[in-house]
Amino acid sequence: RKKQIAVSLVGRLTRAQLFHASLSGNEIRGKAKKQILRAIDRTERQRGFGDFYQHVLVAQGSGEAAVDPYARPYDLAPLKIIVEEAGGIFTAFDGRPTIYAGNAVSSNGLVHETVLKLLNY
Repeated sequence: RKKQIAVSLVGRLTRAQLFHASLSGNEIRGKAKKQILRAIDRTERQRGFGDFYQHVLVAQGSGEAAVDPYARPYDLAPLKIIVEEAGGIFTAFDGRPTIYAGNAVSSNGLVHETVLKLLNY
């Protein structure tokens, strides 16, 4: 029997696991790095996987949120569907439900607004 994946039910960011892209190298610098570090400081656990894997982990309930500061629409398109089908939310850093902003946040939905506020201080 097949079992559908589902996002976690953790509702407090202080109890959440946050996944993020690499924090070193040329791909992340300036405000994007500060935004992610601000979110990291508010979570219980953090892991840096980057690319698609972090969003799949959110969809299967292994973490509560993932932030991706630089991504292309063709990388994000399947992830938005996967996360939303699992009961989560997938938006740009500014909260728009799009894959065309060049960045992305996925979450279980319960911590989404809090993560967005930290990214948009």
